[in-house]
Amino acid sequence: MSAHQFSDRERRLLELVREPLFVTSRDGLSHGVNSAGLRMTGLTEEQFLRISWWSLIHEADRDAAEGHLADILDHGGTTEPFRIRVIGDGGRVRWIEAQSTVDPDSGLIYTVAHDITLNSPARSAASTSRRLSSSSSCSSRSSASGSATFRAPHAR
Repeated sequence: MSAHQFSDRERRLLELVREPLFVTSRDGLSHGVNSAGLRMTGLTEEQFLRISWWSLIHEADRDAAEGHLADILDHGGTTEPFRIRVIGDGGRVRWIEAQSTVDPDSGLIYTVAHDITLNSPARSAASTSRRLSSSSSCSSRSSASGSATFRAPHAR
């Protein structure tokens, strides 16, 4: 369970932020989460505080997420927004756009996330692929990674 004891001000911040907010540390400990974050993950607060937050990040996205966080942990500041997949309760995968900052005093990582599942790269490629394949002027193919390959019609 979390070793960090939140001040009244920190607890109030968790209550006021409407977007999912996760408070974690580099070692993988989960320290706090607001109600929007709990809804996104499908976990209870007790469950969230018992797990490594790395377990929520899709395996294919862990290196990228670690790179973003290593940069701010080593140099301070705030990450540029980055997109990763998180795995919620029951294995449900959600695409999120996240932005993290480190509190220099505590070393805690504060991450605000936006659920972009409906606008995810894989969903956008599949949607474009469906629209184009229904057109008689070109064909397309979508790969398992979510990328799409488009072919223009041959000249007749």
